[in-house]
Amino acid sequence: GNVTYELPSLHPSYAIPTTPNGGNHTRGFTDAARTNVAHECTLRVSKALTVLGIRALTDEKFLKEVKDAFNPNK
Repeated sequence: GNVTYELPSLHPSYAIPTTPNGGNHTRGFTDAARTNVAHECTLRVSKALTVLGIRALTDEKFLKEVKDAFNPNK
């Protein structure tokens, strides 16, 4: 089964600058993904997700709020 039906989860996404029609799984995206700008975007998002994870592990009140807000029947 899908664990996301049972507990809160996160599937983040973010954008990097690319060429027109340079969406995921295209040569344009591949070229864009190897740029310094894309690397900086990735680091920024990775750091933010790390902070969120640390907060969930160390802040019981925050984690309770997340769990309380989660409703698999929505």
